[in-house]
Amino acid sequence: MAKTNFLNLGWKIIEENAPFYRKLSNEDKKELQRHILIFMGEKHFEGCGGLKITDQIKVTIATQACILLLHRQTDYYPGLSSIIVYPHSYVACMIKHLPGGVVTEGLDMTVPRIVGEFLEFLPTIGY
Repeated sequence: MAKTNFLNLGWKIIEENAPFYRKLSNEDKKELQRHILIFMGEKHFEGCGGLKITDQIKVTIATQACILLLHRQTDYYPGLSSIIVYPHSYVACMIKHLPGGVVTEGLDMTVPRIVGEFLEFLPTIGY
C-alpha cells in the first residue's frame, strides 16, 4: 500500500478493526502509525488456501502486532519475515506424551479453534 493511499484508507481500517485505537492519545496514535508503516514495509504477507491478501488484512495484522511495541525500543520482530494468513481458523494436530511412554497424535477437539499464533523460527500465522 503506497503511503498516500494509506493515509486515506489505512487509518479507517484501523479504526474499524481495532477499537482500542480510538482510546489512544494523539501521541500514541502517531507512534503506532509509524510502527505500522515500518512493519508493513519489512514483512511479507502471504495468503494460503486461495486467500488474496488485501490492505485490510495487512493493516489489521500490523496493527495488532504493533500495539505491543508502543513505548518500546524495537527492531520489529527480527525473527519474523513472513506472515502466513489462512482464510479460516483451524484445528491443530496435537501430540500428547502420556504416562508409560505412550504418545498420541491427532486432532484435539477440546482446544478452541486456532485463530492466530507465532511459532519461533517459523512464520507467523494469521486468520
